[in-house]
Amino acid sequence: MKYLFLFLVLCSTQLKGQQYDTITVFFEMDERVKFTGKELDKKLATNPIDKSVVVSGYADFVGDSEYNRKLSADRATSISNYILETKKGWSINQSAGKGELPFNGNPQKSGSAADRRVDIIFVRSTIKVRPKATIKPKKETTIPLVTNELEALEIDTSKESNIVLEGVEFIPGRHYPLTESRSRLDQLLLTMKKYPSLKVEIQGFICCDYRQFDGMDNDTQTMNLSENRAKFIYDYLIREGIDEDRLQYKGYGSSRPKIFPEVTEEDKQANRRVEIKVLR
Repeated sequence: MKYLFLFLVLCSTQLKGQQYDTITVFFEMDERVKFTGKELDKKLATNPIDKSVVVSGYADFVGDSEYNRKLSADRATSISNYILETKKGWSINQSAGKGELPFNGNPQKSGSAADRRVDIIFVRSTIKVRPKATIKPKKETTIPLVTNELEALEIDTSKESNIVLEGVEFIPGRHYPLTESRSRLDQLLLTMKKYPSLKVEIQGFICCDYRQFDGMDNDTQTMNLSENRAKFIYDYLIREGIDEDRLQYKGYGSSRPKIFPEVTEEDKQANRRVEIKVLR
């Protein structure tokens, strides 16, 4: 039985006011999907959730260059998907396969284990703390409290209705939302907690292709992209403590475009969406 080994190296350096942390995940020969996430989780936990992330996949010299390019890309995608699915607040700035690395020593049939890897690079700006200036306040001056806290959506739970989650948009061809959609997902979570008896159906939609009901999900290679988008939101709410008995999900493909015809890229992005149907 072949076992996959996972080895992680965490290193830090500072350059021009930025800190770079790199975690390296090593794969066995020809392995592209399976890995143990437990040790990876420990390393990821050492980094703030607001870091930007670059994921780069590599392969060794064994096999032809085109095969190794695809292999390295699959490895990067596997790690990127794991981070997006399990790490709230993390964002993937770039995920790419870099292909095979040149081997400078004597080639071995077993290849080069050091080159069968994915590098996860976190970049964050180092905040410089400046001394506070002493300011003499004017008399009767009040300083308003500024808060960025989200507010729950107002919902009439007495009747069925559809709510479009404005701002929740998806990566083209994938079931993962754009990074900037995170706050809207958190707002949905807050709403579900505010109305503990609320039951909803999460409805997923796609853009662009009206010749067939649903589209290809590039992550799963299945023709149920809209359903997978709805399920992503479903899984997110369950992970955050919402009872699955309160949730349903369904893909509606391109059956109900928000904008038609789609003329601009913004029109297409608006149709890559989810809606929430209030059931009770």
